[in-house]
Amino acid sequence: PGIAALLHTMVCRGDARLGGMPPADDNDAVVFSGTEPPSMSVQDYIIRLFKYGLASPEAYIHMVVYIGRWRERTGQDLHSFNVHRLMLTVFVVAAKLRDDVYYSNAFYAELGGVAQKELSRMERAFLTQCDFDLYVSAEEHAALVDALNRPLCAALEPPATRRKSLVMKKIKDCVACQLRKFRKSSEQHSGSASGHIDESMDVTN
Repeated sequence: PGIAALLHTMVCRGDARLGGMPPADDNDAVVFSGTEPPSMSVQDYIIRLFKYGLASPEAYIHMVVYIGRWRERTGQDLHSFNVHRLMLTVFVVAAKLRDDVYYSNAFYAELGGVAQKELSRMERAFLTQCDFDLYVSAEEHAALVDALNRPLCAALEPPATRRKSLVMKKIKDCVACQLRKFRKSSEQHSGSASGHIDESMDVTN
């Protein structure tokens, strides 16, 4: 999926800068860093969030926007030591902001493999480090969707004179199509879906 590929690219660049060493603990961003990278890949972790998190398509788009915004505000890289915890944090923030129905931090903590208090601490840290700047414009939304699925979005893009509501409908249709493909891929990867969250997930290291 496009989101996993984009984040994987960011992580590879960040890991290269770290040279295999843990990040320094001399800044506020260390709250997202574990002592060692989790064994679960970025793609598998996103599949887990998608399969059990039950968020809207817009929440996943906001999740990626927030990661980019966090990197700009803090000047920090995304790398193997922080990507899972940061993904979980921004996913929770995006779901709460975008969706009419969302779950408790206790649920999201179990889903993400961290303690509930730790998730709440990371959520507060993210909001503070981004100055509570959570608004995502239609232009940002459209640009990211286009980057993730350029051929489809190019086909759907209406003339500039058409109504904004039609533009947003096309964007949502595009994201929904991508996530349907993502769901099919995750079900094939993970086996038959169930409502139970695998309690063995742990990214607390």
